[in-house]
Amino acid sequence: MNSQKNSAESKKSRGRKTEMLSLAPARRRLSVKLPSWLNLPPTPAILLGTALMLTALFPYAPTVQVFEPPKEGEVSQETIIAPFTFDILKSPELLESERRRAIEQTLLVVDYLPSVRSTVTSKIGNLRTLLVGTGSSSDPDSLLSTAIHSFGKEIPENALRVLTKRTYLLDDALLQARRILDAGVMSVLLVPTYQKLEDLRSRFNTPFDRHLIYDKEYVSLKRDSTEQTMALESLPVKEVALERAIGRLKAEGRFDPDALNAIYALLHAYVQPNVGVNGEETARRKQRAAMEIMPIKGKVIKDTEIVRKHQVVTAEIVEQLKSLREALKRRESGEEKWKIFGGNAGRLLLTIITLLFLSYFLKTLRPDLLSNQRHLLALACIVIIQAAVIRGGLLLAPKLLKGSSEISSVIPEYLIPTAIGGMLAALLFGLPISVLVSLFTSIYFGVVLGFKHSLFLYSFLGGITAAFAYKNIRYRWDFFRAMPPTAATYALFILLWHLISFGLAPLEIWQNVGLALINVISATFFAMMLTTIFENLFDISTNMSLLELADMNHPILKRLSIEAAGTYNHSVLVGNLAESAA
Repeated sequence: MNSQKNSAESKKSRGRKTEMLSLAPARRRLSVKLPSWLNLPPTPAILLGTALMLTALFPYAPTVQVFEPPKEGEVSQETIIAPFTFDILKSPELLESERRRAIEQTLLVVDYLPSVRSTVTSKIGNLRTLLVGTGSSSDPDSLLSTAIHSFGKEIPENALRVLTKRTYLLDDALLQARRILDAGVMSVLLVPTYQKLEDLRSRFNTPFDRHLIYDKEYVSLKRDSTEQTMALESLPVKEVALERAIGRLKAEGRFDPDALNAIYALLHAYVQPNVGVNGEETARRKQRAAMEIMPIKGKVIKDTEIVRKHQVVTAEIVEQLKSLREALKRRESGEEKWKIFGGNAGRLLLTIITLLFLSYFLKTLRPDLLSNQRHLLALACIVIIQAAVIRGGLLLAPKLLKGSSEISSVIPEYLIPTAIGGMLAALLFGLPISVLVSLFTSIYFGVVLGFKHSLFLYSFLGGITAAFAYKNIRYRWDFFRAMPPTAATYALFILLWHLISFGLAPLEIWQNVGLALINVISATFFAMMLTTIFENLFDISTNMSLLELADMNHPILKRLSIEAAGTYNHSVLVGNLAESAA
């Protein structure tokens, strides 16, 4: 009877303990409901999905990439032969400089207006008709009064008084007007500098509001149906032309000051500019002069050797290689399009074949992984995420480093974190899988960048180092302890590569090492964030998650040790026994 009672109490006690433990918070994992089509043939479906994602993320080349032009001063790694005859293009800076010089050398176009001469002649003739045509019997005072009434608004009274008494001065004034207009009078003052403009303003006490800074000595004069180059000195403005005319009359010695003043007043009233600036034609000629500067500076004949392997690259060779690259981009023939398609298809197939080899070695190393659909999907996601990071890096890295005056010669690809896949694989699946993922990532990285073996080695060595450094991470802080070996591997590779390529410029080395350091830091933070996501999303246990479960300060274990000490001790003993057996 007592034994039955003790048994019932024991069962009741265990029930209460189980109920209490079931109420304790437990570590929950997120679950993903996989599509039904993945449940049929999981391994081929996941492999096919990974291949399709890689196909979508693959950076296809828009043109045939025969070579990557080396920088000036570097040693060429291959011999490049011209595949066809192409033009050597001028650099954008040189072309812009030559076009700017052609624009500056274009002469200003000015037009001669013949109607002004006849208008001036007609006005002086009207005055002469008034003063001379009435005959000698006319009263001088009456003539002066009539002249003042008709022309007083244009000519000062003193000048009209002199011209009324000495009508022969009208013929001299008309002769000078014709000489001035035949030579040409500019409507705009052309001066080489602002200092010259200020001197002329002070000299003639005139603001010269219509002026133009023009530093050449000649202009192109269009007159009737002809055009000729004229010295700027021979096309003065009105003030200068009148000064020269009065100076010539004064040099003749035939005129007194009153006569000179009367002639000047008459010329000043009626002489008008008859040469105007043709801005539209000048702009058109400047544009034509700029367009006539050819963007090419020579040709490279087909089968010509542009650069030889191990030859130091000069500025002239760089120009030829860049011109060849541009010529390849401009070729739009069907044959060239098939070459582009074939190149992209070949690189993509090489990537897919590498993925198939990865799957084969995975089957050999970890057959259990292929049977676990969730873990296999996690590995596929790691590969896809790494490919997406590489694709994004190829787009962003050159743009981030473009146009910086402090960065002389860096390799933007050093900034792309290619070790993320290896880090995640090492944490989630162990070292062998991490090595496979790092190898695939490196091959993919080298293929998309035009089969650059240097970047393949850079990625592979960094990925392998990261795999060894991150495989035994137990605490979150260990992520930072694992960063120095990976960074040191990258730095050593960059130093050795600069040594091999004879590029021991300290600034360039430090710049590239700095990019590699940013690479390691960004890859580590990516791995830290993604590890937790993968643990919960795909139900994967890592050293970190197991240590969290074994934490004696966990509320469940504390409650178990207090309320069910026997069960707690029994659990610890069974755990130790299982650990020893494992």
